[in-house]
Amino acid sequence: MGQHIYKRKSHGICIINLNRTWEKLSLAAQAILAVKNSADVSVISSRNTGQRAGLKFGAATAATLITGLFTPGTFTNQRPEEIEKEEQAATEKAVIREEFQGMDHASS
Repeated sequence: MGQHIYKRKSHGICIINLNRTWEKLSLAAQAILAVKNSADVSVISSRNTGQRAGLKFGAATAATLITGLFTPGTFTNQRPEEIEKEEQAATEKAVIREEFQGMDHASS
């Protein structure tokens, strides 16, 4: 961020170099345009000011919006619903099977 600051006023306000900032915004826009499916673009913001901007950007581009607390693993730990349903059904069958086996042992 320091390279985008032109100078700092005595009372702490930063003056931003708009030329450098514009270059980075233009680069980000080109990267977003290169993605064919706009739903594959994710907008992430945890601050209120960023959430509002993210909502507007998401509405305009149909991008995926993640606001509030970002959960680590959101992108890397994805599991298709079919796999989860199959595993849940298999787990339920195993639990039921064990309960019946437990009843057989308890009655003997």
